[in-house]
Amino acid sequence: MNQTPCTSDDLLHIWGHYSRPIIVGPNGPFEYCAANAGTMSLGAGAWVDKISTGNNDIQMNDANGSTVKISRWNIVTYPTRPPNITSIQIF
Repeated sequence: MNQTPCTSDDLLHIWGHYSRPIIVGPNGPFEYCAANAGTMSLGAGAWVDKISTGNNDIQMNDANGSTVKISRWNIVTYPTRPPNITSIQIF
């Protein structure tokens, strides 16, 4: 899985924010796009507000141990209770 510029609707597109102690890393919003099969770690304190799967079947791994699978060509938003995602996998 490779992080890439957000130039196509085919890509996995993730919008979220970090909420973590300053010793761990910065806080605030983030936006990532990715392509190709594999797994990408989001690091500690990553909360996903919106995700667009593009042409990818994905799995999000939550900090509480649960997994969420989302099929390709879906856009999911979490306006009030975003999941605390540790990593995302493209199949």
